[in-house]
Amino acid sequence: MESKLEQLALRRQALLLKSQAQRNLVRLYGKEIKQSLGWADLAWDVCGKVGAAVQRRPAIGAAVLAGILLLKPRRAISLSKSALNAWQLWQKLAPLLQRFQNRASGREQTDQTDQTL
Repeated sequence: MESKLEQLALRRQALLLKSQAQRNLVRLYGKEIKQSLGWADLAWDVCGKVGAAVQRRPAIGAAVLAGILLLKPRRAISLSKSALNAWQLWQKLAPLLQRFQNRASGREQTDQTDQTL
């Protein structure tokens, strides 16, 4: 009888250690994700500030763009192609996303009216 209880106690201890290790692993992954998102947030903020500065002073933006074109023409052309492809993709996807959003908001409205009735 005690051997069965001892086995159960050992199994319980092993499971507790395993769950603790898994919690630590999830915590570590969470820190990595948080750090990655921090860099993404920083990049987004910088892009927003640069965009706002270019809107206030378009000549500065044009000068920077001209400098990039003169110094790194291949990279600028490659970036331009990528930007054009992204814009074309957005032009195709935007109506679909709008349609899905309208459907979802329509469902929410009908759900709300059903609940009030």
